[in-house]
Amino acid sequence: MEIGLVRVRPRPRSTVYRIDPSSPLARPLYELFNHERYLTVAPRTRNTLERIMAGIDKGGLRSVVLFGSQATGLASKRSDIDLCFVWAGDSWDEGFQKRVRDLAFPYILIEPHCYTEGAFLGVPDLVALDATLFGISLHGHDFLFNQRHGLQSVRKAVLLARLDRCRETLDRASKLVGEAKDLFEGMVEVGLAEIESVMTEGVTVPKSRVRPRGRLMERISGIEDALSKEGELIWVT
Repeated sequence: MEIGLVRVRPRPRSTVYRIDPSSPLARPLYELFNHERYLTVAPRTRNTLERIMAGIDKGGLRSVVLFGSQATGLASKRSDIDLCFVWAGDSWDEGFQKRVRDLAFPYILIEPHCYTEGAFLGVPDLVALDATLFGISLHGHDFLFNQRHGLQSVRKAVLLARLDRCRETLDRASKLVGEAKDLFEGMVEVGLAEIESVMTEGVTVPKSRVRPRGRLMERISGIEDALSKEGELIWVT
């Protein structure tokens, strides 16, 4: 029986499900699946999320999405909370992120990512891609439902910008020693893994699954060469 979910791009230990909106069961199943995933989130994180959602004005928000390790079940005690806020219109309150962090106290490790509706609905960056494919909707379920089934590509410029940041971070690491050097090189490892995963599998890789592979400059050059042969859009379906 057609149930409205289409499996695409299988990979080890992970399967991406995209929504087939033509099925009459797609929307109620999406709501049920979203709720079940929310119930698997750690209680401490759920309590923090509920405090945030009760404390913010949601009138101008089209969507709120939990993503990252807390949404995928890979969080550790040191993992932060990644939240994506999508605002209706073409602007959002610059003080909003501080209010979210204040509401999250004492769970200090929280990262609110804010987008206007137009920016999120355009070809997404890596944060929006991760939130769309793997996020748990906390507000505005229809918005994420519609965006998830329509998602097809990410701009090449987004990956190039991410690659430039990796190159700059690696340059900074070359001037450091000890733990500081290791920290910056670890940031480059994560960035390169994200780009490589999008290019080869159409999805972002969870940070907890990134393993050091070294050869950082060589990989940067290889990715740059591969991107030069791509069109303006990198397809993710």
